[in-house]
Amino acid sequence: MDTEEREMAEDVKEGFRNDHVSYSRVDMYRQCPKRFRLKYIDGDGGKTDTDATRFGTACHRALEEEFGRFVLTGEGGSPDAARLKDGFAKAFADEGLTDQDLFMTGMGVMERFAAAHGSVAPGQVVGVELPFRLELGRHTVVGFIDRLDRIGPGEYVVTDYKTNRQPYETEELETSMQLSLYDWAVRKMFPDAEVVHLRYWMLRMGYVQMAPERDAATLERHMEYFRTLCDGTEGGEYPARVNGLCAWCDSCSVCREFQDLCRGDSTPLKTYGDGTQPDAVAAILEEREVMAAVERYGKKRKEAADSYLKEAVKCCPEGESIHGGGRKAVLIRRTTVKHGAQDVFDILSANGVPVVDLLGKVLSVKNTDLNGYISKKLVPDLGRMKAMEIEAELDSRATTSTSLSVSVVEDA
Repeated sequence: MDTEEREMAEDVKEGFRNDHVSYSRVDMYRQCPKRFRLKYIDGDGGKTDTDATRFGTACHRALEEEFGRFVLTGEGGSPDAARLKDGFAKAFADEGLTDQDLFMTGMGVMERFAAAHGSVAPGQVVGVELPFRLELGRHTVVGFIDRLDRIGPGEYVVTDYKTNRQPYETEELETSMQLSLYDWAVRKMFPDAEVVHLRYWMLRMGYVQMAPERDAATLERHMEYFRTLCDGTEGGEYPARVNGLCAWCDSCSVCREFQDLCRGDSTPLKTYGDGTQPDAVAAILEEREVMAAVERYGKKRKEAADSYLKEAVKCCPEGESIHGGGRKAVLIRRTTVKHGAQDVFDILSANGVPVVDLLGKVLSVKNTDLNGYISKKLVPDLGRMKAMEIEAELDSRATTSTSLSVSVVEDA
């Protein structure tokens, strides 16, 4: 930590206190204290909303509205697929989402959820987006439980909806701090709670993952750990934890440690010896993960720079290039010709090419390699004139598209 960072840390240690803590806030600190500081203390943590998070919000809103009916009326019944899809569509628009694939995914999620869920008993759903505000030591813990059901005397079920693409491992379910926090909150809010079942409803995959129930000793340990992390958020030391997730971090563009790594200004690569010892293997795997994050970040930054330069070239008076620092950016126009597999099959088979040859070669050849196939196979077999006729017929049915890309070269 350099002098500037140390002085800033001392200032934080003297003055920062959470007005409240939440699972998401504490989990961010657990993953990377530096990211927590940039977002919650310095206010320079970047944007957290992405299409993925907005998609999750849209799914949650549709489910909240549907199960909110059961809370308001006290009635039982099954979730209705049509209402869920209507609710998702409205939330999708409200969230400013536009991606068609994401929309179709959400509609499928709602259909599968309604088909898999089954009926709830009258009065079973206690709350949706159930808020809590509770004291833990000197900290005020706030949060929302996606859904809480009472399925019997003193028996509750916590449901947390997830739009993850991958299921949780058994160990993750056993140690989930989020589910333990919800268990603790339910027991605080409902003194009759004797048994609290914990589950993640994996919306994309259409099934439930049940977590092991927390006994009193386990829950106490988990909450002590959570309280310790809460204390740490006010501790004044916020080291960066550079790892494979950094490329997706909202703060990576303003994180000095990660940016130094991207520029090659960090500690030289480690020396691993023959790389066969467990410690050496672990170090190699860790470094590879970090380098993958740097590569992903570099790709995103290059795509952003190319997009900016492309628009800048379009806007310049000459419309051809822009110059700076001894380099120039020019637009490259690329035309892509696509031949449909069915068209290729129909035309070539109509011209006497054996079906076996088509199945074995043509339909496995990329569209960009079709000309090579014509010149190397059809010209010798059918003659140049016939091959040219076939090529012309293929091109008449092909679709073309033009794309623009940026090339940066030395400015002569």
